[in-house]
Amino acid sequence: MPVNPPKSCDYVDFKDYLVISRKHNDNFIYELNKMKSTSECDKVWETLESKSLFRISLINNCIDETQNKIDTQQTNTDSIYLENQRKLKNKLNFLIMERDVESILTDNAKKVFHKFCK
Repeated sequence: MPVNPPKSCDYVDFKDYLVISRKHNDNFIYELNKMKSTSECDKVWETLESKSLFRISLINNCIDETQNKIDTQQTNTDSIYLENQRKLKNKLNFLIMERDVESILTDNAKKVFHKFCK
């Protein structure tokens, strides 16, 4: 089921996109097990890697966007400003965590790939 990437870095939309788009990682081992020859390995890996690189790119873009919002907001002590800063910093932490998750998924997939295909 193809899913379109979110048009913004909205937390809920972005998280939903990541969950759905990572389904391919979940099926990676299944795809390797049903291959009849190792010549198919490269195709499976290229598909997985391109999707992972795309997700990392999206995550990095949202990290940059969120960091810019944090940096460009005028310093103020009113509660609305403080609440907004807190939300942006939480969002930034979430995005950094998602980038780390993506890195772990890629590393695990590489280990499995090399076990099956090399």
